[in-house]
Amino acid sequence: MNRLIRTMIIVVSTGLTFIGLVVIAVVLPTVHDIIDHQKLIQQRYADVEERYQRAQQIRTTLKNYETIRTYEQQITSLFITHENQIAFIDTLELLAKQKNLQLTVNADLSVTDTKTTYTKIPVVLNIKGATSDIIAFVRDIEVSLIYIEVQAVALASDDPENSTWDTSNASISGHVYRLNQVN
Repeated sequence: MNRLIRTMIIVVSTGLTFIGLVVIAVVLPTVHDIIDHQKLIQQRYADVEERYQRAQQIRTTLKNYETIRTYEQQITSLFITHENQIAFIDTLELLAKQKNLQLTVNADLSVTDTKTTYTKIPVVLNIKGATSDIIAFVRDIEVSLIYIEVQAVALASDDPENSTWDTSNASISGHVYRLNQVN
């Protein structure tokens, strides 16, 4: 009987050892593979979600671009081009002449910014004439297709002794924008 118990113990322990080896050799690597595949699936899902979000942003950007593109001609008309920079000055002089004003335009049209599609050109308008005409001139510039970024406006009476401000000197400084030529 002793022998029978010993044999049973050996058989049971051999069986348990075999089961343990099967668990160690087959089941644990399979569980590790399943965990690795689960992590890979989660990573791929995150990548797909990120690409989906990026695609949505691109769709929105393209839609916005197409909307803006319909206004491209109107937007670019606000800029001076190399072809119409003299016409810009002529337009200002014509507006001043219509208001009986003396106008001097100081603009450095030789400035070029090669880093952007436009160049910011400093401009100073010196105006002399009736104060009401100067105000009307400024109003005409505001509603015209000339875009001037005004930084400073100075208005002084032509005759400091006379408090009626019949005639004045004005100085408007700021910037205009010129589209750069595409090479």
